[in-house]
Amino acid sequence: MVLAIRRQVDDPDPTWLKRLGEITAETLVLDGGPRSHIRPGQVAELARRIPRSRTETIPVGHLIHRDAPEAFTTAALTFLRAPQTAGSTDSAVRPAMKEAPAHSQRSTESAK
Repeated sequence: MVLAIRRQVDDPDPTWLKRLGEITAETLVLDGGPRSHIRPGQVAELARRIPRSRTETIPVGHLIHRDAPEAFTTAALTFLRAPQTAGSTDSAVRPAMKEAPAHSQRSTESAK
């Protein structure tokens, strides 16, 4: 990880955190769970500051899209396809899925 980005993750600028409350769109926050290098509580704090956020935990670490592509895709598509709500925050835990969806496997193979 680039050191400049690492410092932002480990010790974010307080102004940045304060401005999260200005986000007006519904927001999906994905949490990689205890295997992630993001300290416990940081993801919850970030989500708490975004007024219309939804948090999902896929406990595979930080690289959710790589390590659990099916769970990542399901979470993202479910969020994007859901009707917009008036805005309470909620959270969910989705079990990690080991294999990519069949369509992703075919895409990868046809790209070779």
